[in-house]
Amino acid sequence: MTVPTSSAPLSPEHDAPICTQETARAAGLDVAPSPSELAAVAASIVRTWGDRHAEPDDETASTADAGAQLARAVPLLLAEVTRLRAELNHAHDDRTGACLARWEEEQDNARLRLALASAQRGRQEARTRIAELDRATRAFEALMAKHDKAKAERDRVLAALAGVLGIVSAWCIEANEVGGVDAGDLAWRLEQAGHQLPDEETPAPADPTRTVLDEVHAERQRQDARWGQQNHPDGTGLPIYQHSARRYRDHTERAAASGHLAWRDVLLEEVHEALAEADLGKLRAELVQVAAVAVCWAQAIDRRAAAPAEESDH
Repeated sequence: MTVPTSSAPLSPEHDAPICTQETARAAGLDVAPSPSELAAVAASIVRTWGDRHAEPDDETASTADAGAQLARAVPLLLAEVTRLRAELNHAHDDRTGACLARWEEEQDNARLRLALASAQRGRQEARTRIAELDRATRAFEALMAKHDKAKAERDRVLAALAGVLGIVSAWCIEANEVGGVDAGDLAWRLEQAGHQLPDEETPAPADPTRTVLDEVHAERQRQDARWGQQNHPDGTGLPIYQHSARRYRDHTERAAASGHLAWRDVLLEEVHEALAEADLGKLRAELVQVAAVAVCWAQAIDRRAAAPAEESDH
């Protein structure tokens, strides 16, 4: 009897046990068999039946034929097991590749989220920097305007002084020639040139800041006269005031950047910055700033009130 055999030996990964050790023991086996071991057992059965029944009767021939059929089926079983294991390995590789691709995608998404958060922080920092630059630019422009105004005033004073010196110099020469000093003549010449001499009875121009501060001082005296000395707790430094200080500061910056800044915005920012302070020294400094802004606002109102009268005079 010819014993069928597989065409080629199985590789170690394809010749692994066909079941677990627990399953093999449950089936009455000591160890889990491999496909090649099953093939060897089948071939041994066929050879044994062939040696014992050289002249088989019908029953033994039938049994031998069954063994031969088993031996023929084993290579087919081995081939099927090999194919299924190859498909399983391929599916495992596909699943591993898909998991790896998913992991790389998640890593890319995490990097994108980090980049987005960094870009948002950079945008906020850029906006803050732009607001700071805008404030610095406005402050510089205000300083340049004051400088230009002071320079124009200086040039005007120097020109007037040069004219006065010319008149005085000419008068001194003439007075020296005639041998007499006439102060009235000098005053007349200066007035004719447009240099009006100050009158001792003419009061000096009032300082706008001093005017408002005098009013503040008078109001303080009225308060003391009515309420006496007042000593209340500060009640500042609470978290809600610190939050409102940041909110009003941001609002003031946006209003200034858009060209819609109002005195209300400036004063509220200073008030809430004072309310946010718990340190006495810093609180006092903020309160001085609040008072200064209030005085400046009052001066602006006075200028607006005086503007129509000045225009009507001209």
